Amino acid sequence: MAGHPLMAIWGLTKDIMGAGLHEKINTLISKKINVVGWKYPPQDWMKLNVDGYSKCNPGLTATGGLIRDCMGSWIRGFAINTGVCTSVRVEL
Repeated sequence: MAGHPLMAIWGLTKDIMGAGLHEKINTLISKKINVVGWKYPPQDWMKLNVDGYSKCNPGLTATGGLIRDCMGSWIRGFAINTGVCTSVRVEL
């Protein structure tokens, strides 16, 4: 893993790091990364994805979403200001 970014940082700062940090970095590098991504809907279907946002809790909130076809092409989208509410409420 010589080309890993964390190892490059380690190489630049190893002289000033405290004991045990090398093991922590190796633990971080060895962890499995799960890639999360959007999946295409079945043929002749469309997919609606929505999400909400809250600046504080409670605070200013907004909601948005989009519809994509089975090829991943954008069909429609929307974004609305939903005022002031909690993060749980805007996600619903």
